[in-house]
Amino acid sequence: MEFRSPDSHTITTHLTRADLAKMHLTFEAMDYSDAHTRRAIHALLDSACRELHISANTHGRMIIEAFAEHDGGCRIVYTLPPEKGRLRLMIKRRRSAYAYIFRKMDDLLDACAALPVRPESDLYRAGEDYFLILYPPEGDRAVRTVLNEYGSPCGADPAAIQAVREHGRLLCCGNAARRLSGI
Repeated sequence: MEFRSPDSHTITTHLTRADLAKMHLTFEAMDYSDAHTRRAIHALLDSACRELHISANTHGRMIIEAFAEHDGGCRIVYTLPPEKGRLRLMIKRRRSAYAYIFRKMDDLLDACAALPVRPESDLYRAGEDYFLILYPPEGDRAVRTVLNEYGSPCGADPAAIQAVREHGRLLCCGNAARRLSGI
């Protein structure tokens, strides 16, 4: 279990699969409406605040996001509330990333220009191929339909996506589809 505070309003924690198992949780089963999940989330926040020497406002709105990690664990990001306000906690699970391979840059550019929405995405290059890793919004069927016309799906296998991240060269992080679409 690792806690970090990249800025004064954010706390992140990385939980391995073993950490989740000790807490009797899995990423797939995280649901803030479940009392066990709520207790675990609050206990993690309390531990993070103690370890990082941060006093978090517990009377404002806090956003809690959970992201699946390739190792079976997850990353939880707490966005702390302002100094004044009321406490309202939420948990947001992000679906697993998936990747597409493009043999030609023109195909990649055409695909990004044709997308009905531009989800968060990273672009990598490995050899002569371009890999677009997307973090899909809910109901992203239209995005996949467009990408299937121009590229080939690599799937959502965490090991394959991690191999692209390790062996490819990162060209654009976070907003690749938007930048390549020309918008």
